[in-house]
Amino acid sequence: MKFLALVLMSLSLNSFAQLPDTIDDLGGIDLRVDAASTSVVDVHYPNYRIGGGTPARHKLVDCFILDIQESDRALTLSDKLKVAKLIRVKEGFRHNGVSRGEMKAEVKGTNVVFRTNGHSLYVTSFSAQSRDGRDLRKVVDEAVGEVTPVGLIYVRGCRL
Repeated sequence: MKFLALVLMSLSLNSFAQLPDTIDDLGGIDLRVDAASTSVVDVHYPNYRIGGGTPARHKLVDCFILDIQESDRALTLSDKLKVAKLIRVKEGFRHNGVSRGEMKAEVKGTNVVFRTNGHSLYVTSFSAQSRDGRDLRKVVDEAVGEVTPVGLIYVRGCRL
């Protein structure tokens, strides 16, 4: 009985020790946080070819779409670009906290998109941070007002 209790306790402690959250297709990173950087999130098997409908000749690259929703007013592309210019979206964090690089913002239709580098095979990580070191909530509020929610939506096999 003691052995079973020990196993259960070690499993529960191990689950608390895993710091990064894991997100998948259409998962998100909330930008309205009271810190200069969001927590690091993991994505398992990025750019993985899932199911049918994606021919082998189509290069798979995942992306994040900047998602700003305000029910009282229509937000324009320029509003989204204001936010995109004030944040950094970084990819490829390792346990030492160093990332492989910043993802650049692109305009696709009425969306602002941050594309992954497409080189990760098994696991990669992402985080967003303010460019000037202030809390992200303050940066977002100054750019587009007190809008809820503001985030980055992860899209697997992004076709934008």
